[in-house]
Amino acid sequence: MASKIRRIVIICSYIFTFLGMFHSILALIWPSWQTVNLEENNTTHYHGLFHDCIDGVSNEFIDKLNNSNKDIFSIDNQYYCISKFYYTKNNNTFYRDKNDFLDEYKRHKFYGWHIFTILILLLTFITSFISLCFGAYTCCCPAILLINKAMTFLTWLLSMIILIVFYYYSQQSENRFIKGKVDTYEQHLGIGYFLQTAATLYHFIAFVLALFTTKKFY
Repeated sequence: MASKIRRIVIICSYIFTFLGMFHSILALIWPSWQTVNLEENNTTHYHGLFHDCIDGVSNEFIDKLNNSNKDIFSIDNQYYCISKFYYTKNNNTFYRDKNDFLDEYKRHKFYGWHIFTILILLLTFITSFISLCFGAYTCCCPAILLINKAMTFLTWLLSMIILIVFYYYSQQSENRFIKGKVDTYEQHLGIGYFLQTAATLYHFIAFVLALFTTKKFY
């Protein structure tokens, strides 16, 4: 009976690790770690790790995108998105709406804390994958449980670091506020950040369950 319970706990830990990895993948590609609503030009901007999107662009800007859509892609013809790589490599402002503010336009480039977040996220994928690989054999080979626990803990720790670092830098005044022509707007944490928060919670649950796979609990 104890062996069956232990096996169920191992499987649950495995499932939560997978869920955490899945949510981290979604967070990585989701173009909305920060959002801001610029009421002056009636647009909403979504700033992600790789892509930035805008909702509510002018018709003139849409015509410009239709004439040169190499770097731009749209979602449901409502959200227009562009890769941060474009703004990092190009200093021109071809894909800038004339109604946009320069302070907002600067948010579309890579910064050190973006790159750090991406690198640590990729590292969590590696540790999660290792944890899943070893987790698949823990039932038949208990000796590798220690490695599984270590990788599960490391994944959770790295996920926590991502949340703390991104939150810290996103709350700095130069990253949090955008100056408009007549007002200053505050950026808020977006869906991407909360997806990673969910991933961190899943990894924590997986780690706690992994601790209870030790035989002394049964």
